[in-house]
Amino acid sequence: MRHIYRCVLACCVAAATGHAFADEQNIFAFGGRYTNQYFEYTFNPFTVGYEDNYVLGAGYQQFALGHDGGLKLGVELGAALRLGNQTSGELWVGPVLRADGLIQTHQVKVSVSVTAGLSVTTDTIGIERAREIEMGGDSTLLYYLAPEVSVSFANNPDLEYFARVHHRSGGWESLGNMRDGANAASVGVRWNL
Repeated sequence: MRHIYRCVLACCVAAATGHAFADEQNIFAFGGRYTNQYFEYTFNPFTVGYEDNYVLGAGYQQFALGHDGGLKLGVELGAALRLGNQTSGELWVGPVLRADGLIQTHQVKVSVSVTAGLSVTTDTIGIERAREIEMGGDSTLLYYLAPEVSVSFANNPDLEYFARVHHRSGGWESLGNMRDGANAASVGVRWNL
């Protein structure tokens, strides 16, 4: 937990001391479906089992350290609507680490990133509720993790398409007496501002 705060603090200090990028910020929107299995199974969207619960979200990223075509460190803020057997809202915040242009040709750029932080919800849904009951836990406040792969094209480099695992977890019972919370396989679009 302290590591998350230190990363966010480092980003804020870098921005305040003039080491921030000019115009290194973006907004994104995504949608996905919750799975009924654990985090690691969600990476294969073709074999994982799904619930009848969905997520629609949007967020903002600002990068403070790093450079184009290399590693970047920034902060992500997001909000989502969780829909299905009941409705719930979610907010999350945390540092984001991005390997920008991990694979790059004249036509396409592939990047990977991971956001790690905290997520708060207004209510539980689906398998998250079942896991909360099983553990005797509280999934209101959990850790947030979002590994992602994105692709952009040379004809419009300010527009990216991405696939992301939207994950909430108690971190092996270190928060909310929960292990896994909820996982959604999602796709989205990002606009560089």
